[in-house]
Amino acid sequence: MQMSRAVGHPQLVAVLGLPLARVVRRPGEPDALPGRHGHGVAAQVDRAVTDGAVLVSEGERNGAFFPPGVLTNVATSSPSYKEELFGPVATVYKVDSEDEAVELANDTPFGLGSYVFTTDLAQAERVADKIDAGMVFVNVVGADGVELPFGGIKRSGFGRELGSFGIDEFVNKKLLRFG
Repeated sequence: MQMSRAVGHPQLVAVLGLPLARVVRRPGEPDALPGRHGHGVAAQVDRAVTDGAVLVSEGERNGAFFPPGVLTNVATSSPSYKEELFGPVATVYKVDSEDEAVELANDTPFGLGSYVFTTDLAQAERVADKIDAGMVFVNVVGADGVELPFGGIKRSGFGRELGSFGIDEFVNKKLLRFG
């Protein structure tokens, strides 16, 4: 899954900027995005910046290559606020409370997966329960597996694949009722 939004406390967001931009691209990953994706991401990022967002990035755009970056200060009125970025760019938002974080995380037309990172188990359960997504991972990334149901809500799909819930998507069940 592509990370499009990160929501955090202002003190955390203040230290994320450039270090996060440096790690968005992992060692060994190709320098270019296949096809036209780099151009689509470029247009999205340019539009966000035109609308007042701040881009922190290292490197230069070159053909399909798009350097890792972090967008902050994306206005809720900007079309970029409701878009997913399928490229090496993360959008980071500052919030002052748990409720504000959940509200912002849910204010999207998408709902495939979300992540919650905290050292407080009660908070993790509380927040994960409030997140509108088909999957919520707590303190872990990439923890999906073939035995677990995979799927989203909203414009990220419906139903599940994989696992016992997934196999039910391919079964036509029939009710027979006799009186």
